[in-house]
Amino acid sequence: MDLFSSIALGLHKATLLLNLGLILAGVFLGTVAGAIPGIRTIHCVALMTPVAYALKLPIESVLVFLLSLYHGCIYGERISATIDTETKEVDSSALSLSCIGA
Repeated sequence: MDLFSSIALGLHKATLLLNLGLILAGVFLGTVAGAIPGIRTIHCVALMTPVAYALKLPIESVLVFLLSLYHGCIYGERISATIDTETKEVDSSALSLSCIGA
């Protein structure tokens, strides 16, 4: 397969209705779980990996779900780090901007 047919196949797989629904669910669950203090991104993905495989989805859909869960968790961690400035998360860019004058 040449380059353009590979790109077309990837776009077709990414825009399936099932995958778009999994992206929405993964980002929502990740944002909610990431906003909880104490649950890190790797914990959330590790907890949801068996659930994702138990759904008997195609492997592309499982990877789409776990990747969207990962990105949702990163966003959720930024929310809790911005609200709770006592944690001093180093990898939180919003927190580092708010602590420049402190």
